[in-house]
Amino acid sequence: MKDVGYGSSAITYNNIMRIGLSSFGERSDLSGMEKLLDKMESLIDIFFDWRPYSMAAFQFIKADKKVRALA
Repeated sequence: MKDVGYGSSAITYNNIMRIGLSSFGERSDLSGMEKLLDKMESLIDIFFDWRPYSMAAFQFIKADKKVRALA
């Protein structure tokens, strides 16, 4: 994100990741959503709050992937 001009604050990253997860979920692109979750977890210098994870869980439940939503 830094390379395209976004700041490195946690609020910015949380909002961008939540929007991205929502977008992948609405398009039923669960593999894209999983890749984005992996990317989030690899960013050790950014603290992600509960909102991006809750969006991911919502999208997995909506796609009838309840076991993955709980993981």
